[in-house]
Amino acid sequence: MKRSNESRIFRGSLISLCLSLVLLPLMIYLREIGIYIQFGTPPPFIGHKLIEYILIVNVVISLCFIIKSRSLKSIMVLAGVFVLLARSIFYSFPNPLWETEVTTLVSPDDSIKYLVVETGVGQLYKLSESGLYMTFITTLRTDDGYQPFANDAYKIDWLSSEQFVIHYAFDVSSEEMNKEVTVQLE
Repeated sequence: MKRSNESRIFRGSLISLCLSLVLLPLMIYLREIGIYIQFGTPPPFIGHKLIEYILIVNVVISLCFIIKSRSLKSIMVLAGVFVLLARSIFYSFPNPLWETEVTTLVSPDDSIKYLVVETGVGQLYKLSESGLYMTFITTLRTDDGYQPFANDAYKIDWLSSEQFVIHYAFDVSSEEMNKEVTVQLE
């Protein structure tokens, strides 16, 4: 009975490890070409960073069930913690310094949704129809982490569903919307 359970755990861990090792590079490749996998629409969503972190943790846990040596398990756990911390610092900076604000923009004909995610720097994404992924469009630069969308300091001139101009304030002291970004999807 005990041998049977160990065999099932080993097979399950191996399958879980293989799936994670396929999905993780795929998500990293998609991120590099500007496509971000997510579950649900912000703010109550499970974002692409969290999914990657879960896959990394799954790799470490699966390897811990597969590997018998305690010292190798310890090394795997330390390596996993190091990778998570390094990715968190590298990809999240300056997220720990500013609160994340998400603003949804909807085209005039309600056919396309866009998201502005502000974490010190604003990033504009096009949300897929299913809501399972979003495509990076552009970065909206401001002064010292100012969040113009969270503060309603923006205006949009819609030329079409896929072409518009965003006017926004660059900093908190500016009363006029002195920055402009033209968006045209291909």
